[in-house]
Amino acid sequence: MKKSCKYTVRIAKTMTDVRLAQALRASQFGKDTASCPLDVDIFDAQCKHVLIEACETGEIQGCFRFMHFGAGDDVTGGYSAQFYNLQHLMIYGQPMLEIGRFCMRGGIQDQALLRIAWAYLTRYVDAHDIALIFGCSSFSGTDDTKYSDA
Repeated sequence: MKKSCKYTVRIAKTMTDVRLAQALRASQFGKDTASCPLDVDIFDAQCKHVLIEACETGEIQGCFRFMHFGAGDDVTGGYSAQFYNLQHLMIYGQPMLEIGRFCMRGGIQDQALLRIAWAYLTRYVDAHDIALIFGCSSFSGTDDTKYSDA
């Protein structure tokens, strides 16, 4: 019996692909999609964008982006450095990956989508000998003072 495909995962190859990710991000990160249909920032041009699509329809169900830093690269140019002091990571002697803007289409509560995203990341991490993954995340309603030391 053949196992059916639920999701596929791939790197964005065109600007149209990136725009699809930015549109999904806008819808999930509370942007007013009528006046601002895309979630765009200066880091998009430096990142690889990963799209998770439904096999049946080709519709994007989730996405994230990442930035690959080599050993000793200046991580202060990444997204997380806007909010956190990452100076100590500049002396880290191994490759790093900053992950961000991970989101899923509203209403999806499917572990398979998360598994395929993490499987893609696992393959990338293994293939590029990534020693450290970092990023920042948003949780609505969280009292940030509890987590300021992190």
